[in-house]
Amino acid sequence: VRVWGLPLDEANPKATALAGIEKFAQFWQSLGMPASLTEIGAKVEDIPKLIATLGVSDTKAVGRFVPIYAKDAEAIYRSAF
Repeated sequence: VRVWGLPLDEANPKATALAGIEKFAQFWQSLGMPASLTEIGAKVEDIPKLIATLGVSDTKAVGRFVPIYAKDAEAIYRSAF
């Protein structure tokens, strides 16, 4: 919020988060950097290969603050397209 100069919508924190994500993507683009997996040539079909590099499964997670399992990683990758 402070970094991007966005107002904090306490009644709708999801709207604040989405606005922050949009500003972050615009920042990357202003640097000429890709802001999505599509922009680097990745395809949805690549998701299983990407998940395999993480070493996660339905029962084995990565991460300490929030454990990320295979289904979580898939959802994250899908949202990055």
